[in-house]
Amino acid sequence: MTKGKLSAKQTNEQKWKRMRLILDKLREESLSISEVGRLVYGSKMTRTDMRTVQNYLAELVGIGLVSKPDDNSGVYSSTENKIIFQSAAEYSLALKHSKNMLLSDEHHQGIEDSDEEMTLRRLAFFEEDRMEWKKHSSIEYYDYCYLQQHIKTGYLEIHELIRKYKQLATEKGVESGFGHLRIVPTGEMPAPKQTITEEDKKEFVDVTDLFVGKLSRLIRAVSRDGVPLAGYCDGCPGRKIIIKGSGKPA
Repeated sequence: MTKGKLSAKQTNEQKWKRMRLILDKLREESLSISEVGRLVYGSKMTRTDMRTVQNYLAELVGIGLVSKPDDNSGVYSSTENKIIFQSAAEYSLALKHSKNMLLSDEHHQGIEDSDEEMTLRRLAFFEEDRMEWKKHSSIEYYDYCYLQQHIKTGYLEIHELIRKYKQLATEKGVESGFGHLRIVPTGEMPAPKQTITEEDKKEFVDVTDLFVGKLSRLIRAVSRDGVPLAGYCDGCPGRKIIIKGSGKPA
């Protein structure tokens, strides 16, 4: 074997490692072919690299793990965990419901324009702050209430990050989403605010950064790609959404 040249086995391993990278990212959000290329090769992608990316995507489409872009979207998507709707009208209602929950309009500031860390704290301590929410804003109350339910039923990784943040905040006596409620670790008497070490701060930052990234991609999928939220909530049109292996209605 020539020095510096990969063996057939190494080439195959590299190929599947890159295809796994593409597939994992497409599970989070839809991407154009140029975005996939930058994901794999970075900003210095060559024409040869682009042809290789096209071959990777063609193979993933061929084995049914990725859907080809239609003429309008120009983006590739994972075929896993797609939401099935019975009609285009049902899809439109679900997308409108998702946009109303996340996006801002002339009547209220949506979650998309809220401070991301505050959003995380409010979701983590939503139950504890429920009465405060009802006094604060009925529109925002339902935005967070329904988003929490969608995350719990459709986004297990985000739900786990929220659970981890709440655990850290509770252990350290950090204030909740509104800054009024002090979490009491013992469930009996208010605990004194503990000293937060540099290690604690790093753990908070890591969890928060992961949450912010995933929330941004979720909002982008709804606003840019027209993908309704997975899972379900008490306010869902029709109340029931089937999670199975196909895409949006034609």
